[in-house]
Amino acid sequence: MSELIYSAATANNLTAGQKVYQIDNGAHAQLLVRVVQTKEEVDLDKDGAPDQINFKTEAAAIDGDNNVLATEDESPTPYISPGKVDSIMASAVVEGTVDLTIEKARFIDEAIHRLLRLKTVLDAI
Repeated sequence: MSELIYSAATANNLTAGQKVYQIDNGAHAQLLVRVVQTKEEVDLDKDGAPDQINFKTEAAAIDGDNNVLATEDESPTPYISPGKVDSIMASAVVEGTVDLTIEKARFIDEAIHRLLRLKTVLDAI
């Protein structure tokens, strides 16, 4: 199995918080993928300090104008992978056992892979 390579890209009509990546190799080469990652801090023990940080990451295949692509059949299905929520304990970030930048990048990488698997399945049916 080959390694997936993608790079930062751009598209028209992006809104705040949207990032775009271009797939650089393999069956999906040249595909643009829009990723949106939202963050929510949760105070589990109600002491006023966030205890948990939740990141929801979702991805969609888009064209250069930020329009979501879809299957080309009688009932088009958009190429949008379901968002996934990942949680990180704030104490792990403070203690240094978790690097928030690395984890956010991992969540994005996983979202891109989920989208490509979804696109492969939808294109096969």
